[in-house]
Amino acid sequence: MKLGIDLLKHLEDIKGANNAINEAKAILNAEVLLAEREQNQFKTAEGLGEIDEGLLNEKRCYTINQIKELALRYRLRFLPIKYFKNIVPTEAFNKINHLKKLTGNQEIENSLYILAPEEMFRLSDINSDPILFAATSSGRYYYIHKWGGELNPVRALYGRVLRNERWTITSILLLGILFGMLLPEFIFKNSAVQLGASSLFLFKSFYGIFVCSAVFSYWFFLRCSGLNNRIWNSKHFNF
Repeated sequence: MKLGIDLLKHLEDIKGANNAINEAKAILNAEVLLAEREQNQFKTAEGLGEIDEGLLNEKRCYTINQIKELALRYRLRFLPIKYFKNIVPTEAFNKINHLKKLTGNQEIENSLYILAPEEMFRLSDINSDPILFAATSSGRYYYIHKWGGELNPVRALYGRVLRNERWTITSILLLGILFGMLLPEFIFKNSAVQLGASSLFLFKSFYGIFVCSAVFSYWFFLRCSGLNNRIWNSKHFNF
């Protein structure tokens, strides 16, 4: 039985869950999306390499919001291929060449993006699960190839905790309360103040939250590069 996380399957689930909403938004906000895209880092130099979406398989095209949702969920980064430090397999290049012939576009390399765990843009991790995309003229991204193994399910929990500020604070509070409840009561029996049941609960919860906050803060500032919603499309490791 497979316990790993298949990123492409989850991306399909995200697309299917809000497909109707995305289509409506795409019609109403097409001009806005294109204008924003011209101003952010996802644009290619003078539009070179963008593929005419009319020549592509609709089922393999994804909006930036769908890709962002997957990136936030599993703590991934979505960056131009030039920032990818690992080796791109031959099979992926074969598919790129096939796409060139299909579309007649010889500048596709200028529009390629990789969705992968953040460490793959700096360190080598052969067991991760990158996905190769190409930008299209409509502002969406065409899925070309996926390689590597499936992600560790623990990454889903890790990604959830660091998804954004709200999720991080909520996780610390819940973990702190749980940690406090697991502390044996004899630790607090020598206290100069006799605590009732409700007061003991509050004291243990506060103590647990304080300890978890301290540990998390130490780890976050020492080892973590940032929250998911701040790093998913950033080429920088420090903020």
